[in-house]
Amino acid sequence: MRFEKENYFIEITYGISSDADKLNKPVYFVETNLSWDDLPVDMKVQILKDDIEGLEKLKKAVKNLASREGFMLISI
Repeated sequence: MRFEKENYFIEITYGISSDADKLNKPVYFVETNLSWDDLPVDMKVQILKDDIEGLEKLKKAVKNLASREGFMLISI
């Protein structure tokens, strides 16, 4: 899921975690070129691949921020 506005983007992407508590496990996380400090806390997370509820919460947080800041949905 990717949102864009001018030269900025917010995207939920998938990768392998390097965090100690999820080391080498597949996770979803937010990638953006916005200031990380300005993001809501609920977007600064790594969601395990099979945590459907956690992924839905992350999607909701990203959609809310994107809508509030005038970003457009580019891809799902």
